[in-house]
Amino acid sequence: MKILALLLLLALVPDVSRADAALNSKLYDQLSEVLKACSKLKPGTSRAEFLKVFAEDGGLSVSRGPHRFIYQECPNIKVDVEFNPKTPDQKGELPTDTIRSISKPYLEPPFFD
Repeated sequence: MKILALLLLLALVPDVSRADAALNSKLYDQLSEVLKACSKLKPGTSRAEFLKVFAEDGGLSVSRGPHRFIYQECPNIKVDVEFNPKTPDQKGELPTDTIRSISKPYLEPPFFD
């Protein structure tokens, strides 16, 4: 009975050596850099700082709600961001606006109009 339980346990444990061999270290390093860059962008970060890393995904901005932005080095990596205006009666977007909320980065195919 103990042997059967041990064999079952070994069958459930992933083969780490096979996983390591399949790891694309270049891709892993690139994604780690993207996640590091994204983790620096938090509520309170200025629009000017944010736009050094991300760009607008296109479309019209008609509301102050969240908008989708693309990572400048790869348009498949996106975040949804909502900004606080510098002043309550502000018209338009300013570099001094700050991030109110930001989603975790996600993957999505680019949109083409």
